[in-house]
Amino acid sequence: MIAQRPRRGIALATLVAGMVAAATACGAPPAAKASLDDAKTGAPAATGREARSASGAAAWGTSSNAARSVRVMTWNWEMPKHPVYKPGWTNVVKNQKPDVLGLQEICVKWVDHLLDDLREQGLHYEAVYGTWRTDWRCGNGAGSKGANGDALLVRKGAGRIASKGNFRLPAVPSSVDKEERGVVWARVDFGNRTVPVWNTHIGYKGAQKDQTMALANAVGTPREGIVMGDLNSEPTGKGPLRPLWEANWKEADARCTPDPRECPATHDVGKKFDYIFQRGLRVTSADSIPTPTSDHHVVVATFAL
Repeated sequence: MIAQRPRRGIALATLVAGMVAAATACGAPPAAKASLDDAKTGAPAATGREARSASGAAAWGTSSNAARSVRVMTWNWEMPKHPVYKPGWTNVVKNQKPDVLGLQEICVKWVDHLLDDLREQGLHYEAVYGTWRTDWRCGNGAGSKGANGDALLVRKGAGRIASKGNFRLPAVPSSVDKEERGVVWARVDFGNRTVPVWNTHIGYKGAQKDQTMALANAVGTPREGIVMGDLNSEPTGKGPLRPLWEANWKEADARCTPDPRECPATHDVGKKFDYIFQRGLRVTSADSIPTPTSDHHVVVATFAL
């Protein structure tokens, strides 16, 4: 087991509500907040025709003539069973070497640990956090709590974060799940082509329908884009994922459709909960890989941009 390292000097930024008006305009839930590592603003300023919102959505995408391969990965770390950092997390990310990585059920200090480990292996990532709550497993000692939520990582040299932020998903009073949920996003420059990417962890036991609808409204229908994460729903066309299917978001794994007869599982219980949705991109490969360090499989997809 790797000894817990002291977390770097990441001070939790004061949560602000400056994203409210822009988020409402694009359909995002109004309870938006700035990202943990960018307290000044949670959304980029609109420039010219490319009017952006607090959800990270844009009216149009940036085109490019140069094709390149981009590897995307989403993974839920199964936080309830892991009060400390697991060395296996580093090994899996190092072996997969994603260009863009969405993580769910994380402690900020764990992601800091991952970034340090990967840096020692010559892999350098920039992280964007969406922290919706605090948890004792994320603290730095007995009785302390630390930031807990989701993270989005972009490998330096493969892409560059042009803008970033996060916003909260609505609470669903009728749901058994009372955890606060949200979405972390970034607009990533791959050479002279920019792709918006959203990462989230939808609630369960009654929260899926309302929160997935809020997610679909927030991301909209960009020319190109990626939505990934643990959506806590199976891919049936009549289920909670219906708003994404109807907006022409497609799962990277072509076997996973609104009529998923051969869609591979992404969870140890034999069901698919984890997704990489895309619009306007060409998928060259997709896979679901079980690991011993989480009940959720690693889900990966490669795109030709």
